[in-house]
Amino acid sequence: MLLVGATGTAKSDIMPSGIAYVAGEDWTATADAPIARGSPVRVRRVEGVRLIVEPTQPAEPKRGGA
Repeated sequence: MLLVGATGTAKSDIMPSGIAYVAGEDWTATADAPIARGSPVRVRRVEGVRLIVEPTQPAEPKRGGA
C-alpha cells in the first residue's frame, strides 16, 4: 500500500503525535506543527508503522465553465 501523498483526517489533535485516519485505517501520526482534530492531513513519509503528516487544505469543489 502506497501511503506517501495519501490524504486523511486527524482523529485527534496531533501535537506532535496523535491519530490520523488514512487509507481506511487509524495510524499513529507525528507532525512538525500542531494539527487540530478533524483537520485534513497529507502523508509526507512513513517510518515503520508511524506516519509523518502535514496539514493540507480540503479539495475545493470544481466550478462549472463560463
